[in-house]
Amino acid sequence: MSPSLNGDSKEKRSNIKSVERLMSAAIVLFKAKGVDGTSVREIADLAEVNPSLINYHFGGKEGLYYHILENLGREELKIFELVLSAPRDISDFRSKLIMFIEQFIALHCKRPEIFVLLERFFERLDEKGEEIFQETFMRIFKNLIQFLESAQERGFANPKLNAMHIAVLLNGALGQIYRFNHCHEHFFGINYRQEDNAKALANSIIELFLSGLFVEPPSGSH
Repeated sequence: MSPSLNGDSKEKRSNIKSVERLMSAAIVLFKAKGVDGTSVREIADLAEVNPSLINYHFGGKEGLYYHILENLGREELKIFELVLSAPRDISDFRSKLIMFIEQFIALHCKRPEIFVLLERFFERLDEKGEEIFQETFMRIFKNLIQFLESAQERGFANPKLNAMHIAVLLNGALGQIYRFNHCHEHFFGINYRQEDNAKALANSIIELFLSGLFVEPPSGSH
C-alpha cells in the first residue's frame, strides 16, 4: 500500500472518530442545557477535540444539532418502515403490532436521549428542524396511522376507533413511560430499561391494545 493511501485511510478513521465523539458529547450537553444553552467550546472540550472540527464536519453547532436529529429520526424510520407495512391477515396484524411495540421499547432502551432531544426540538421549533422532523419522526407516526387504518379496512381492527387517536395513545403511552422511567424506578423500584421489565411492559401493552381492558363477567354474576 502506498504511503498516501495509508495516510488517507488514517485520516478517514480519525474523521469518523471525531464525528462520533462530537455527536456523543453534543447529545449529553443538548439534553442537559438545550442547544442554545450549549457552547461550541463545551462540546469540543467534552469530546476532547479541537473546536474548529465542529465547523469542519457540521458547519457549526446548528449543523451538529440537525445532524443528530436527522440521524436519530432516520434510524427509527428505517426500523419502523419495515414493521408497519399493510397487514395480510389478522395474524400478520397482531405480529406486526407486537413487533412495533417491542422495537419501540428496544430502541428507546438503547437510545434514552431521543425523547429529551425531541423536547429540545419543540422548544426551538425552527424551520430546518421541522423539515427534518416531518421527513423522519412524523413519517413514522403517519405510517402507524395508515397501518391501523389498513387493519380496520380489512376487518382486523375495530372500525369504530379513530386510527389517529390510537396512534397518539400508543406513542404517548410508550413515550411517557420511558421519559419518566427514573420516577418509576424511584417510587416503584421498576426500571423499564431492564430486559425482563421491558418485556413484561410490552406484553401488557400488547394485551391491552389487542384484547382490551374490559372482561365480560361470568354468566349469572352481578
